[in-house]
Amino acid sequence: MRLKIAVLLGGCFLIAIIWLARDGENSSSENLKEETEQSNAFPVEVTRGVFEDVEHTLEAVGSFLPEDEVTVGAEESGVIKKLLVDEGYQVKKGDGLLKIDDERLCLEVEESEARLKEARSRLEHSQSTLKRMTNLFQEGVIGQQEFDDAKNQASLNQAIVENIRARLRRFKKSLRDTMVIAPMDGVISERMVSAGEYVKVGADLVKIVDSNPLKLTFTLPEKNAGEIETGQKVRVTTRVYRDETFEGEIYFINPKLDPNTRTIEVKAWVDNSEYKLRPGYFVDVRVLLGKRRSLVLPESAVIVREGRVVVMEVMDGRVKYKRVTPGVRYDGKVEILDGISPEDDIVVSGRSEITQGTRVVITPSQS
Repeated sequence: MRLKIAVLLGGCFLIAIIWLARDGENSSSENLKEETEQSNAFPVEVTRGVFEDVEHTLEAVGSFLPEDEVTVGAEESGVIKKLLVDEGYQVKKGDGLLKIDDERLCLEVEESEARLKEARSRLEHSQSTLKRMTNLFQEGVIGQQEFDDAKNQASLNQAIVENIRARLRRFKKSLRDTMVIAPMDGVISERMVSAGEYVKVGADLVKIVDSNPLKLTFTLPEKNAGEIETGQKVRVTTRVYRDETFEGEIYFINPKLDPNTRTIEVKAWVDNSEYKLRPGYFVDVRVLLGKRRSLVLPESAVIVREGRVVVMEVMDGRVKYKRVTPGVRYDGKVEILDGISPEDDIVVSGRSEITQGTRVVITPSQS
């Protein structure tokens, strides 16, 4: 009986040893498999979306309209005595452009002033005589004829004074017109005369272009018609001045839609106080619509797969594609309207060799 019990215990002990040995082999196999998978995982850096105030804009390509241009003509004939501006000069309204010789007109003004002084003296004398004659006529000392003569002489002298005064005003105006002035702010785009040249009344002298502010024209798709309104700000950039931004404001939205392109014409005033911008420049336009709080990812985290915009989320050590709806792109970032939450780990670096289901291991960011 004791022998049977000993044999039974020995068998159980042997079975336990065999089982433990197999279990150890299975654990080692599983650990090895796990280590192998871990060693085959691709290292990636991840990020999470953050909320920022995103400025929403509409983008378009526009150009500056041909500027307003005026040709300044001579209002008085004579020899050009002095040029005060040349092509490219910036002028303000009222600035002198050139001077026409005024010697003759100065003499005319002096002579007219002398004649006016003399005529006023005669008028005063005749008016005094008329006053005296009026009293004598009322007293019956003189007759009707003598009274009428005195009255007519006073009226004649009054007319002479008015005539000389009108001539003097005309000569003074002509004298002022010998100084040709700018009718508006702008830049001299062309000079058609030279110093010493004789010009007649109406002769073209210079051309002035009004390029501040400049008129900007651009078009937007029909679908954006409800988003724009007069008074909205615009930002303009050009290849000529790559690092500069110019500000403007919408002043006109065409109420008529272009039936061929299904677009709306928009015009804006753009500040050009430094006269850097020129008519005809093609520019990039951004219409500022306002800001909203949105989730934002680095631009490198958003990719396109099979025509869909997606991000790579890391879940349980593997990559999973998540479809997202992108919004505004700016400064290397993308606004995400839908598809992820702020807690999602999104692959931002190390994407070149991974795809849906790839095992990955998250590494610390090197930035």
